[in-house]
Amino acid sequence: MNSSTRGAARVGIVWVIAAGVLGLVGMAFGFLANSDSGKYQADAAAAEQQRKSFEQSYQDGLAEVRQISEAVGWRDATVIGSKTDIEAVKASLASLRETFTDIGDDVKDIESALPLIVAAYNKQKDEITALKNDVKVAQGERDAAIASRGQVTSSKDREISTLRSSSADAADAAQSRIDDLEARVTQLTDQNSELDLEARRARQEVQDQARAHEQELARFRTRLASLGQSLTLPKSDTSAAADGSVLAVSDTLPIGWIDLGSRNRVVTGMRFDVKTGGTNSRFKCKAEITKVEPDVAEVAFSSLADRFDPVVPGDILINPLFDPTGERNAVLVGRFDAAYNEKELRLLLADIGINVQPKLDNTTHYLVVGSELWTDEDGEPLEEAIQPSELPVYREAEALGVQIVPLQHVREFFTVQRS
Repeated sequence: MNSSTRGAARVGIVWVIAAGVLGLVGMAFGFLANSDSGKYQADAAAAEQQRKSFEQSYQDGLAEVRQISEAVGWRDATVIGSKTDIEAVKASLASLRETFTDIGDDVKDIESALPLIVAAYNKQKDEITALKNDVKVAQGERDAAIASRGQVTSSKDREISTLRSSSADAADAAQSRIDDLEARVTQLTDQNSELDLEARRARQEVQDQARAHEQELARFRTRLASLGQSLTLPKSDTSAAADGSVLAVSDTLPIGWIDLGSRNRVVTGMRFDVKTGGTNSRFKCKAEITKVEPDVAEVAFSSLADRFDPVVPGDILINPLFDPTGERNAVLVGRFDAAYNEKELRLLLADIGINVQPKLDNTTHYLVVGSELWTDEDGEPLEEAIQPSELPVYREAEALGVQIVPLQHVREFFTVQRS
């Protein structure tokens, strides 16, 4: 049963008891009246008065109970006149003891419990206030810490950003430096390899040059030995260097006879310079072979230098390519297609004892030089002519001391007999 139901039941019992009491009082008064109406009428009146007084007291008590119940609670507020449930009050008091440890078992009523409850409440209120203050202080400290942390975080972020930027820049610079160093190392490695290769090449070139010099020296020695056997001193204007001399001169015609014939390899068309003998030799004219006999030859004189200084017997004959005894070798270089073609030139040189070689070697005596070349070795045409002096064989001939004979000199001293 809840507190409101129990309150209503208690009010009903009180009314029943009150009615019973009133009934008993009425019966008593009735009995007294019957036995002694007079006596008891006064008593009845007094009793009525007393009843009314009791009823008034009862009503006042009920009103007070209602006020107390309204003040105390633990009643059914939906029922008019309901009273406080004492058991509920006791149960609540027991619950308060459990909640507030300051309320001991010796506290039997709400009046004694309230001061303790108020004190505990105030204490808790003070504690809550102190806690709130602590919370506010903590919140302030937290806010300050958050603000400081925000500043620190912002500063840290800026510093981290700066450090990252610096680190990135440093990393980029370091990587760039590393790349530069690696490139430099690679370059130096390549240079070292190139230098090593160049050093090997240089050593090889030195060795090759040394061998070439040794070979060249051997060639010179061989050539000197070869030339030593067939050496002919350069033709001079002295009588000792002359190839021959004039035996006779016609008084009426520009002809004469010389002491050279077919046995001396003289052929028709060969020409000699006629000079005076002695140390102060001078040019007089040209003498061309017109008729050859075994020991003498007929010559025709031309290009007389001085008509008051005619040719006389005893004048000497000089031809730079003429050698009446020894075998000589020559190499042709350049173009031969004008006065002499190559075939005719070969025949002419063979007639005077000069062998044409296919290439230059240590036995070569003459390098006969023709005109400029307009084709290469394969016969292909060239945009610009090449001078024979630009060819390697020309420089090699100079290095070997081979006598260079321009084709013009050949034309001056020899005439090709065309068939």
